[in-house]
Amino acid sequence: MPHLRFKRGPINFYLAATISRQVRGVNSNLEDGNHVLFWDFDNSTLREVIDSLEEVSDRFGLPAIALLTTGAPKHWHAYCLTRCERREAQAILGWTRGLDKMYQAFGILRGYWTLRFTPKGSRKIEHVLFVPGNTDQYWDVGWKELTSGSEYWTKQL
Repeated sequence: MPHLRFKRGPINFYLAATISRQVRGVNSNLEDGNHVLFWDFDNSTLREVIDSLEEVSDRFGLPAIALLTTGAPKHWHAYCLTRCERREAQAILGWTRGLDKMYQAFGILRGYWTLRFTPKGSRKIEHVLFVPGNTDQYWDVGWKELTSGSEYWTKQL
């Protein structure tokens, strides 16, 4: 894609043209100040993602984790609708092997994590499997509690 860079005094400018589209996602933050767990994996095989989620589930005693394909090869989303404090969510995500580092960083900066749920071109989010939990507990957050969402621009990859 074409781009233009220039400097005006101490400020650097970067202008680029990209093919992008607007998508919608659900945010991890709940009205009570807690969060649910969302993961975004890029360039990982299905086996690598399952192994990573099993490890994090064992380490933190999490209930089942839903694993989704984003429609792109080796790109995955996952969620666990268990209530936790922001710093606990940050620690769990930070401990997760293979997590997209930019996803983690943006979540820390914004104070919440977002998972896309609308198609990205012809790529649709689809459920793949549940990674069994390491506890008898089931999710303690219902879908109706996920009231925060985001609409954002993303590159069409």
